Amino acid sequence: MLSFSSALIFFTVVLVPLYTIFLWLSNNEKNKDISPNNVHIHASNKLLDMTTYLSFALSATGLLLTLSTHFRETLPYFLITVLIPFLNVVTAFYKPRGMIIASYVLWHLMLLLGNVPATGIAIGEGTGMLREMALNDHWRFEWAHNPSYNPLPTMAFIQATLSRVAGTDWYSWALGTTVFLGWAVAYDISVYLLTLYVTGETRAALLSIPLIAVTPETAIHQHPYQWSGNMLVLLASMVLVKAVQGMEKPTRYILLMTLLFTGAILAHATALAYIFVLLGLLATRYMYPLLGKLHLRMEKTPIERIVLPATLVLVVIFFIRSLYVSGFAQYVMPSFLSVYNGLVGIIKSFLIPTEEHEIGAAIHIPLYERAEVSPIQAYVWSYTASLATAYFIYALFLKRRVSSLQFSLYVTSVLILSVSFMGYSILKEKNFYLLNRTTYVFIPFIAPMASLTLSRIFGLLRRRKISLRALGLASMLMFIATAPIAAQDPNISPIQYARIRNSESVPLSMGDILIAKSFLGQLDVSSVSQLYLTSSRLYMTGMYRLTPQGSAVGIWLPTYTSRFKEALGLTSFIDKLQLPAIHLSTDSSSYTGMYCKLIYSIGIDSTSIYICN
Repeated sequence: MLSFSSALIFFTVVLVPLYTIFLWLSNNEKNKDISPNNVHIHASNKLLDMTTYLSFALSATGLLLTLSTHFRETLPYFLITVLIPFLNVVTAFYKPRGMIIASYVLWHLMLLLGNVPATGIAIGEGTGMLREMALNDHWRFEWAHNPSYNPLPTMAFIQATLSRVAGTDWYSWALGTTVFLGWAVAYDISVYLLTLYVTGETRAALLSIPLIAVTPETAIHQHPYQWSGNMLVLLASMVLVKAVQGMEKPTRYILLMTLLFTGAILAHATALAYIFVLLGLLATRYMYPLLGKLHLRMEKTPIERIVLPATLVLVVIFFIRSLYVSGFAQYVMPSFLSVYNGLVGIIKSFLIPTEEHEIGAAIHIPLYERAEVSPIQAYVWSYTASLATAYFIYALFLKRRVSSLQFSLYVTSVLILSVSFMGYSILKEKNFYLLNRTTYVFIPFIAPMASLTLSRIFGLLRRRKISLRALGLASMLMFIATAPIAAQDPNISPIQYARIRNSESVPLSMGDILIAKSFLGQLDVSSVSQLYLTSSRLYMTGMYRLTPQGSAVGIWLPTYTSRFKEALGLTSFIDKLQLPAIHLSTDSSSYTGMYCKLIYSIGIDSTSIYICN
């Protein structure tokens, strides 16, 4: 059976030439479209309106069911995930319309979210920063999860402010989800607008939203701080495209790009990707003579008046942020140095023989391979990149004409993504681990080319030849198949995310939280250093461990918990209490040899709590 990394290469090798051939056939002038008089099924405006409303209704219903019930991973759930893109593609095929965007956005949220927790509490990676800001009404740099969130974690600031204005708990699931829904909608619209400006095609722009949705690398709920910053970067890129196309009042565009980049770099350090995009555009400008010698017709854009001054301004802003925020440069720069050391190590491994055991000690096995995730998931991981690559090959070698914007965005993004993939997934070099996730922010920049590929190939459905229409139908089925596969990917599905980390779902309720709060109110925490718990039901969960020898970046090790232990941990986190060390067992006999005193007994899985000496 193929490993996940090998499956990524396999699907890419298969999909790229396949879609390149489809593109060539779709743009062959000898293949004429069907005359409107010969259309077998007349798509009236009324029927298209009904199809659009049906798609929107299904998206809204599916999202509500996903949030309110255990609807996810049921057969109706997968049927809806397939039906919505099919209806939207058919509708946009005849008449693109705005409601399709709304349908796709709700469908995207349906893929990302799970049902509402019974406690009504939402805790995540950045919640500690939110807690400090909400409880203290100000921000200190030392509260940051790491220096890349300073000088102000914007998502935490927004949620803490809304909590204060609305009078709701800062840890409320409803509040956190409302904030997430707001910027998730804005993110999808940003992807749509960038694709629209880069390609100039509404149909392609509509396809960009589902492409981002089914790409596990761009699962925006995995890191809201990173992707909210990326949203501002996409908007800045849209402004850049508008600027180089119009070239009216460049100062105004530079100012707007500066404001968007400043907001992005405050949200997360990965906004630095925008500077790489600008540098790629500048490099493309100086490649015009070389590309001309290759008889490649480049649709040039006058970028010097915009890109060069904008790049200088944004680099200055980045360095000001680095200097102002204590520890930021020390946090970001090691990532680049780590990659540099990794590249040097790779070159040395080819030139200088290394002992077998030394090679084995340096290998870090990616999580998907350790968890033996089905290689079929690699289909959606490689799908968008394969589509974009197919368009790039077609434009470069068959059509012999390409936009300088598309050329630059593709080459810059794929170069960085390829280095990361080769270092981490193929060579398994641990120095590339930190770079791996952060490079995913470049994927939305190749979405316009991927969307163009699908838009052009779906045009085969209008061709006279039955064989070409069959190819168009096959490409549509391949596109629709990404939805149920993506819905089961661990990077997208909350259920699969926990499953590959050996984590069982602990069924906490609000009653459990209230009991834990009552217990902590009676316990003198300062006088107790350790608690011993027994419970009739234990749950396996995963904990992230760094290896002491540094031979791997980290692994998930199985550990055990109980409902009451989880309730204690959640309550102490919310109230900012220091919990004693907790020992857990299913039987008090495991504490033999110690004098134990029963101090509390509750009905939650027959839990008893002891203090032992």
